[in-house]
Amino acid sequence: MASKSINTLTNIVMPCVVYAATIGLFLLLMPEETTALYWVNMVYLILLETVFFGWLVWVRADAKEVTPMLAVIMGTYAAYYVSAGMACIIGSAVASLFVTVSIKWYIAALVLITILWLIPAALMAQADSNHAERQAQVPNKREELLRRSEERRKSQIG
Repeated sequence: MASKSINTLTNIVMPCVVYAATIGLFLLLMPEETTALYWVNMVYLILLETVFFGWLVWVRADAKEVTPMLAVIMGTYAAYYVSAGMACIIGSAVASLFVTVSIKWYIAALVLITILWLIPAALMAQADSNHAERQAQVPNKREELLRRSEERRKSQIG
């Protein structure tokens, strides 16, 4: 029973609190004149939080099609993506103190980071799926090889 309440806490309550805190802080610290960059940062930060919490829920889902290695790799990819996204947000904020940063270039950087995350993650998931399918076929192939070997042995004896 304690596990169910902990799962409720980590799967529902914690993400809701983090989302509410993020939106609350963004609204509390809203500048006098909001720009598109302000709203892009807020939406992108919520996307990063969704990736993080989505991975936490996914890794604990006990899905039969997910191998432990894939869960670890996807967690690493998610951590890299969230870190790169945060670095981009912070880097653009620091750069904007010294030079004017075009929102087009900033959004292009965010899209590039997202693409560089999605492509390897999708390829890794596909490779893991193919490997799992091959592993599922191993017992059948082993039985077939043993049957053939036994037939050959019997034909050589008899």
